[in-house]
Amino acid sequence: MSATAMNVLAAYARMYGWCLSQALKAISKNAWTLLLPLGLTISMIPISMLARTLGPLSGYVVGFLFAAAFSCYLYFVGEVVAKSKVTLAELKKSFGAYFWSLLNLGFVLWIANTVLGFALAANHNRGVITAGLNLVMAIVLNPSPEIIYQRGTRGGLDTITSCFRFLQESWVEWLIPHAAIAGAVYALTRELPGALLMPGFMVSAGSLPGLLVAGLLGHVLMVYRGFLFAELEGSSHRQRLFRFNGKNVP
Repeated sequence: MSATAMNVLAAYARMYGWCLSQALKAISKNAWTLLLPLGLTISMIPISMLARTLGPLSGYVVGFLFAAAFSCYLYFVGEVVAKSKVTLAELKKSFGAYFWSLLNLGFVLWIANTVLGFALAANHNRGVITAGLNLVMAIVLNPSPEIIYQRGTRGGLDTITSCFRFLQESWVEWLIPHAAIAGAVYALTRELPGALLMPGFMVSAGSLPGLLVAGLLGHVLMVYRGFLFAELEGSSHRQRLFRFNGKNVP
């Protein structure tokens, strides 16, 4: 491997390490937020069960509840990434902070899935095609939480196109740490965890201790993603190499 390639790898390794150190420092100022994923997950269980008693409306109600809960979580993640001090007193406004942004994104995806279902109704390979398209969409929408709370996108199409633009410029730098984390999780557990998939990370559906550990690690990952997104969004490849060449790391 050439010296230039080694320098590039070293610079990006320092960048990833710097983002992690910033995430840990920011979380230490708001340590209580480590319990937020567990709290929201547990609170959603009885509410979702109750909502399912509403019959045909249950799916919509659960969707609204999920959007409110994830809006709450993104609000606090955004504040932690911004290095602000947050308290539970802000809980009320957090539910509406990104509610419509998430709902609009969900609506666009629902329309797309509905149209796709009709288009592939007579296709014998619709299962494989749908699974492939869902995988592509999951990759494309991977940075959607950061797009929503850092860029402030509100329309579903705006969020999707912003994800495309971001990945066009930084897909390698963004996806490499995610692939490494997924590989590490797979190596440790021999299976990808759990049943409750949230954008950006998975939460184990096992015991309470398992949920707690998954929530703690997931929260660190989400805050880390926030710092990584901000770094990639705010700099070019050349600027990153200069900043993280070993002499200019803050």
